[in-house]
Amino acid sequence: MSNLAAAANALKARTNQINQNTPSPTTNSTAIYPPPKRTGIMGILQTAIISERKAQKLTQRQLAKMAHMSQGTITRAEVHGWVSMNTMFRIVEALGQTIQVIKVI
Repeated sequence: MSNLAAAANALKARTNQINQNTPSPTTNSTAIYPPPKRTGIMGILQTAIISERKAQKLTQRQLAKMAHMSQGTITRAEVHGWVSMNTMFRIVEALGQTIQVIKVI
């Protein structure tokens, strides 16, 4: 399972958890990646992009060249998530991955 597929599954699980109004667990030994720095889809994408970039052994500079954007944009996406959804999609595509929307709530 790719990091982005795992992120999509995590988003679905988190959405179900929110809908059930249950508190988020503080630790999860089965997590594939650390908890997102932001909540929601942007946080999940942010974490998945970092994981996939590291799995492919790419630097932020290399990924920036592949995505035709500045290294600063990659840094903002990874550290703060302060980028548009379109920018996140471009980064995901540069990593050779796709995003599949499972369900819109």
